[in-house]
Amino acid sequence: MTKLRSASSTYTLASHIMILLTFSLLIPIITPISYAQIPEKHAELIRLLLMREKAEEAMSMGDPEGASLNAGKAALMTALLAKEESDPELQTYFKGLEAMLRAQESVYRAIGLFEQSGEQVPASSGVCRSIHLATANRKKAQDLLANPSSSGNPLFHDLLMKLQEWGETIEEIKTDLICTNN
Repeated sequence: MTKLRSASSTYTLASHIMILLTFSLLIPIITPISYAQIPEKHAELIRLLLMREKAEEAMSMGDPEGASLNAGKAALMTALLAKEESDPELQTYFKGLEAMLRAQESVYRAIGLFEQSGEQVPASSGVCRSIHLATANRKKAQDLLANPSSSGNPLFHDLLMKLQEWGETIEEIKTDLICTNN
């Protein structure tokens, strides 16, 4: 009897593994079909989120040039979404998001330039100009989203919080790299 149980449990385990393998092989086939059914606008939003995630991942892997490139691509996608959007409030949101992504792109570029220059403090004028551009883009985003009519929208509130965090980050980098106001 004991042998029968172990054989039957082995059979059950093997059948479960086969089912899992079958489903894992079908996932790549199922996924494109579901993406094909997503409206174009939503697909662009998904690509935008993936591009932002790639930028963060590249930065965490120590690749500021790749992070800058991906943040720039995400900003470009956001600009296209803003251009196509008919709702003025969402259009403002996308324009603010684009400016924030441009600020991130400039910060990542500055970090890459700083690393390439041998990490000498005070930073070069090119690094400081990139930091200054990041400050200008962050301020642009802040101004776009400071509209009183959009103050109740949670999307705007979340983006304003992220802008606040980026403002602090930019100021810390400016201080660390000894970049004066240009």
